[in-house]
Formats: sequence, C-alpha cells, structure tokens
Amino acid sequence: MNHQCSNRQKLLAQLLALYFLCGALPTANALPTIAAGDNVRSVGVNIGLGDGNTMNIAANEAHNFIKWQDFSVAQTERVIFDDKNYLNYVVGQNTSYINGSITGGGNIWLINPAGIVFGRGARVDVGNLHVSGRKLTADDFAAFAQNGTLAVFGTADSGNLTGDIVNMGTLRAAQISVEGNDVIIAAPNKITSDDQAKVYAVGAINVGYAVSDEPLTERNDDYYRNAALPTIDNIEFFNKPINEQTSPAKVNYFAHVRNYAELSSINGNKDNAANVVGNYMLTEDINIDGDAPAFDPIGSFDGNSVAAFNGNFFGMGHTITGLRIDSNNLTHVGMFTEIGAAATVRDFTLDGGSVKATLTGGNLFVGAVAGQINDRNDTCGKLTGVTNENTVTATHGGNSALYVGGLAGLAKGKILTSQNRQSVTGNAANAYVGGIAGGITGAAFSDGVTLENVYNGGQITSTADGGGIIGRIYANSTTVTISNAVNAGSVTGIADNVGGIVGYLSAASKNKTPKLNLNTVFNFGALNGATNIGGIIGGQGAGATAGKITGADTAYYTTTDKDGIALYEAAALSNTIGTAADYATLIGTAANLFAAAPQTWSVNQPATPPQLSRPEKLREMLLPAVTPADNEPGDNDGDESGNDAYGDNNDGGIS
Repeated sequence: MNHQCSNRQKLLAQLLALYFLCGALPTANALPTIAAGDNVRSVGVNIGLGDGNTMNIAANEAHNFIKWQDFSVAQTERVIFDDKNYLNYVVGQNTSYINGSITGGGNIWLINPAGIVFGRGARVDVGNLHVSGRKLTADDFAAFAQNGTLAVFGTADSGNLTGDIVNMGTLRAAQISVEGNDVIIAAPNKITSDDQAKVYAVGAINVGYAVSDEPLTERNDDYYRNAALPTIDNIEFFNKPINEQTSPAKVNYFAHVRNYAELSSINGNKDNAANVVGNYMLTEDINIDGDAPAFDPIGSFDGNSVAAFNGNFFGMGHTITGLRIDSNNLTHVGMFTEIGAAATVRDFTLDGGSVKATLTGGNLFVGAVAGQINDRNDTCGKLTGVTNENTVTATHGGNSALYVGGLAGLAKGKILTSQNRQSVTGNAANAYVGGIAGGITGAAFSDGVTLENVYNGGQITSTADGGGIIGRIYANSTTVTISNAVNAGSVTGIADNVGGIVGYLSAASKNKTPKLNLNTVFNFGALNGATNIGGIIGGQGAGATAGKITGADTAYYTTTDKDGIALYEAAALSNTIGTAADYATLIGTAANLFAAAPQTWSVNQPATPPQLSRPEKLREMLLPAVTPADNEPGDNDGDESGNDAYGDNNDGGIS
C-alpha cells in the first residue's frame, strides 16, 4: 500500500472522519433537497413527499436528470423512483450519506463530485445502479437526455473524478458500476448483480474480507498471519480506464475484525523485526466482557518489549467498549504501542475502558490509542477520526520522562479530526500531560507535526507540565501546527507550566528554534497551577531555547468582563504566554491573575464553536438496516395534491 499520502487520500480521510466522528450524518427528515434555479430537472419530473420519510419520483420521459443541492437519505427514510432512468447529480458541496432505502425499476445514476458514503443501514435495490464521484459537463447532460447513458463513465477523464466512494451497505441491481477517486468496499458479499459489478478508482481500492466464515472465539496468533487473500468473483476492479485495463488491478485487502478475540489476534501478525503488519477493518462494534483478560497492546511481545504497528487499521466508525490495559513494564502503552511511520489508524471510538501504566526506569509513553506516533516524509494523518472516552493514568517512579496523552503519549506524526473526552493523569517528577498528546519531542521532522480539528473535553492533571491539547513541545527546528483546536477541559499542574493549549514550549538544544504555528485555537478550560499559567501557553524556554510562535492573534481564551460575562478574547502574544510580564492590560481580568503566586483561573464555559461540536453518540451508520413498508414505485404515499413537493405542478422548473 502506498503510504505517500496524496491530497485525494487526505480528502478521503477527512470525509470518513467527518462521517464517523463529527456528526456529519443525515438527521431525521433529511431527504434529498433539489437545487435552486432554472433547468434543475427534466420537464415532467414529479417529486412527491409522502409520510415525511418518503420521497416518490416519477416522470413522463424515459431519460431524466435531477440536480440536487444535497442527496442524503437518513435511516428509516426511502427514495422511490418509478421505472424510468434518472441521472441524479449533486451540485452542492456536501458528501452524500446514504443510510436508508433507494428503490426503482430503471437505470439510477448517483453522482456527487464531493463523494458518496453508503452506511451499514443503506439498502439500494434498482434496475441498474451507477455510482460516481465525477464532475459532469453540460454536454454530459445533453447526451444523457438523448440516450440515457454517460460516455465518460469509467474513462480516462480522471481529472474530473474527484469524489471518493465508500460502501458498507447492501446494493442490488442487474448491473452495478462504481467509480471514484478512492474507493472502499467494506463487504463485497453485500453487492449483488446479474453480471460482475465493476469498480474503477484512479486512486486506492480498499476491500474488506472475512478470514473465516465464523468469528474466532479465543485469541489465535496464527489467525491473521496465515490468512489467505480472498478470491472475489462478483466484482471486477480497475485502476485504469475500463477499456484500457490489461492486467489485474491493484487492490488493498483488509481483514475483517469482528470481536475481541480477533482484535487481540492482530498482535500475532508480525514481520521478522517483530513489527505488527497487515491491513484490518472493524465490521462490528466490540463489547468486551468485564471478566475478559486485559488487552496486550498491539506491537508488544515477550511480555515486556515493544515494536511498532506498521499496518493499516480502519475502524469504519465502530466503537470498542471496555478495552482495559494494565501495564507495569512496557515503555509504550496504548491500544497500539507505536503507530509506525508506515501505518494509518482511523475512524473508531474507545469507550468505557481504561489505560493504566507504571514504570520505574526509562522513558514512558502512554495514550489511549498509542504510546507513540511516528512519521517521516508523509503528508497524511497517522491518526484520523478517533474519539477516546477511556480514562488514561500513568505513573513513573524515577526521574525519566513520562509522556501521557488522551490519544497519544508522544506525537511525531499527524493527528486529524480526533478528540479526547476523558480524564488524563500523569504522576512523575517529569510528567508531560496533554488532552490530545503528552508531548512532541525530537529532532527536525521534514514535514513537521500537525494537529488539526482536535478537541479535548477531559480533565488534565499533571505533576509537572500540562496542556489542554499538548503537554510539552520540546523539539529542535521543527514546525508544530495546531489548527482548529478546542480545549474545554480543566488543566491542573501541581508544579508549573500550565497552558490552555500547550503546557510548555522549548527547544531541546541551544540555538535551535522550534516553531509553533497557531491557527484558530480556543481554550475554555479552567487552569490551576503554581507558576507559569497561560490561557494558551503555560511556559516558554528562554534565550537560546525559546521557540518562535506565529498565529497568536488567532488564539482565543475565555475571560470575563466586569459583570462576569464570558468572552472570547483575541490573545496577543504578550498575554498568550504564562511567563509574560504584564497581565494588567488584559480586558476584563484582574491584574496579576497569572502571576507567580498560586492561582486558579476559573471561568464560565461558553458553547463550543459549531464546527467542533460534540458528535452524536449514536451514529446512524451503525444502526441495523430498517426495511421500509412495501410500497410500489411511483406511489405518492399520501401526496394527492396534484403538485409535486416543490409546488411547480410537474412542470420541470421551480416556481
């Protein structure tokens, strides 16, 4: 699998992360909405709304087009086409999320340049189905009106094939064709057609498969190591235009993970260097019994040694509940010991579990997801779309460093669209604790380190440095970018260096300059500490070890005016850092609020900015499919007004 991540792969990662994590799901009554303006559908197309959950579409002509502003179908909803042919094209910017039912007797084209995701509850049953992420032109619409086909489908015109396609649902049709930028087929056996379905991607094709018919009942270290790749007869894959493919397409196969036994068995699939390898895809939520043995972190071996996970783990939006890790001898502790430079971990939630780690000698790195994330020369996020709701607690009995984070202990890669919502505690003489990552440390990384679209709502407690997002940045000539980040959890430091976003910023060596780029960050959390307390950054190295900060004017923390009303305050550099000299000029704050004497910074917490709002706990794509009541295609389901749902009396235009 190619780990040099292109822009299109980054877009797929963000698309799925938003779908699984940030509530970007169609809500109730989220039926498709037609685009505004003239010439948005063929003359004679009637769109009727029935019981509020049903849309009926009928037409007089054989070949019809409809331009939609948004085309998503929520759970329990259904879109029913008659037996005509329909080109459905999305002109809005939103990805289509299909979790309900689409039926019809003719040729149905679903095309969205922003991508299409069929969730687990999706059920599509039509005459012929064509799914695409392609941009269309006026000539394409004219040709379709004449003959009901698109000549560009599956062709070399890849520059217009911008949308990614993900299928976890059930697709049934006489003929099925899918084309996208990148394509994920989670379960090939849920695609049924008379002929082989055709899947074409200009980027990656990722396909899930079951290693065995029945799930494991106990851990088996040979299970994935000895697994044979599947033979998929019902789908033909293409990396090149369909009429130019001369050899089998390159397909990345992902072994299904269905329960705790199979999750534990991943650790047995090691290479000669003891690194864990392979591609894995969750297909079910995993609920771990309280009596089950504690989890061995993926990448651990011989009871006290660690290597890295150098595979790919796609959570597909599922939740792992009750994962319990209890270590007293590993140096890297989390669900994964280390996420290696060649690894990607994404799109799942940890809930109702705990991570506990202790050590007396050597550095200790602890996170709910990973002890450490590595990266080199790669523009793609190593950790994407992950939510942690497991508690994390670590103790070090010596003077070595302890890095503890809600997601990762040490971050040398990228963390994108992810969040921590539980308490994170580090107890050591040199403890560095953060809501997302305990620390970022090391030499210069060629591509820097980025945390983007991250949120912490957990309580952070450290006996030394503590930050709402990162405990300590201690790196040489490295650019660290924190973009669209929110901390809403309290941060408590018993010693010093307590910051709403970063606890401490410094070079690891003299005459080196780490760069911190802030791009729209918020702190709403209460800060408690002895010295060096800052709304954004707690402490900063002096002189030759000082870091360079940019974007401080986009950093905001909560303060209060004279009447105690919470405010967002643009933080100039002089009042962003806890060690700055003058705090008396801060609007609405008392003089010396962040002075060296022990202080408590406690404020009201306003609402989290909308773009980073808490995701819904119940994700619609994880719900079981709901079979709508039988209904004949074209039924108006109670709409007997004579006008369609858009009030234009079936005239093909918008009144």
